[in-house]
Amino acid sequence: MLGVNQTVSSPPQLFRALCRRERLLSDWGHTTVRLSSANSYSYEKRDVSFEHYCGKMVGPQRLDTKANGMRRASESAPDFERQTT
Repeated sequence: MLGVNQTVSSPPQLFRALCRRERLLSDWGHTTVRLSSANSYSYEKRDVSFEHYCGKMVGPQRLDTKANGMRRASESAPDFERQTT
Protein backbone atom coordinates (compact mmCIF):
# COMPACT_ATOMS: atom_id res chain seq x y z
CA MET A 1 0.00 0.00 0.00
CA LEU A 2 1.42 3.38 -0.95
CA GLY A 3 1.23 6.33 1.36
CA VAL A 4 -1.56 8.89 1.18
CA ASN A 5 -1.10 11.35 -1.69
CA GLN A 6 1.41 9.08 -3.43
CA THR A 7 0.69 8.26 -7.05
CA VAL A 8 2.72 6.03 -9.31
CA SER A 9 2.81 6.51 -13.05
CA SER A 10 5.41 3.94 -14.07
CA PRO A 11 6.96 0.66 -12.90
CA PRO A 12 10.26 2.37 -11.92
CA GLN A 13 8.32 4.85 -9.77
CA LEU A 14 6.46 1.98 -8.11
CA PHE A 15 9.74 0.17 -7.45
CA ARG A 16 11.29 3.30 -5.91
CA ALA A 17 8.21 3.88 -3.75
CA LEU A 18 8.24 0.30 -2.47
CA CYS A 19 11.99 0.45 -1.74
CA ARG A 20 11.98 3.62 0.34
CA ARG A 21 13.47 3.07 3.78
CA GLU A 22 10.29 4.17 5.56
CA ARG A 23 8.18 1.78 3.49
CA LEU A 24 10.54 -1.17 3.99
CA LEU A 25 10.64 -0.61 7.75
CA SER A 26 6.87 -0.25 7.91
CA ASP A 27 6.31 -3.48 5.98
CA TRP A 28 9.24 -5.58 7.23
CA GLY A 29 10.64 -3.96 10.42
CA HIS A 30 9.11 -6.63 12.67
CA THR A 31 10.65 -9.47 10.62
CA THR A 32 13.59 -11.40 12.05
CA VAL A 33 16.70 -11.57 9.89
CA ARG A 34 19.61 -13.93 10.51
CA LEU A 35 23.07 -12.46 10.31
CA SER A 36 25.82 -14.95 9.67
CA SER A 37 29.53 -14.45 9.81
CA ALA A 38 31.20 -17.21 7.84
CA ASN A 39 34.95 -17.07 7.77
CA SER A 40 37.74 -19.39 8.81
CA TYR A 41 37.58 -18.25 12.45
CA SER A 42 33.89 -18.02 13.28
CA TYR A 43 30.48 -19.11 12.14
CA GLU A 44 28.42 -16.99 14.49
CA LYS A 45 24.75 -16.52 13.72
CA ARG A 46 22.64 -13.77 15.23
CA ASP A 47 18.91 -13.08 14.90
CA VAL A 48 17.78 -9.44 14.97
CA SER A 49 14.75 -7.53 13.74
CA PHE A 50 15.03 -5.90 10.34
CA GLU A 51 14.31 -2.57 12.07
CA HIS A 52 17.26 -3.07 14.45
CA TYR A 53 19.54 -4.09 11.59
CA CYS A 54 18.64 -1.01 9.51
CA GLY A 55 18.67 1.42 12.43
CA LYS A 56 21.70 0.27 14.41
CA MET A 57 23.93 -1.87 12.22
CA VAL A 58 24.06 -0.30 8.76
CA GLY A 59 24.39 3.23 7.48
CA PRO A 60 24.81 5.18 4.26
CA GLN A 61 27.45 3.88 1.90
CA ARG A 62 29.83 6.17 0.08
CA LEU A 63 29.19 6.30 -3.67
CA ASP A 64 32.82 5.38 -4.39
CA THR A 65 32.74 2.20 -2.25
CA LYS A 66 32.62 -1.10 -4.08
CA ALA A 67 30.01 -3.57 -2.86
CA ASN A 68 31.03 -7.22 -2.95
CA GLY A 69 33.49 -6.69 -5.79
CA MET A 70 30.93 -4.96 -7.96
CA ARG A 71 31.32 -1.64 -9.71
CA ARG A 72 31.16 1.56 -7.72
CA ALA A 73 27.74 3.20 -7.62
CA SER A 74 29.08 6.16 -9.59
CA GLU A 75 30.16 3.76 -12.37
CA SER A 76 26.74 2.08 -12.41
CA ALA A 77 24.73 5.31 -12.40
CA PRO A 78 24.34 5.48 -16.21
CA ASP A 79 22.95 1.92 -16.24
CA PHE A 80 20.46 2.75 -13.50
CA GLU A 81 19.41 5.93 -15.29
CA ARG A 82 18.62 3.92 -18.43
CA GLN A 83 16.49 1.51 -16.39
CA THR A 84 14.41 4.26 -14.84
CA THR A 85 13.42 6.05 -18.04
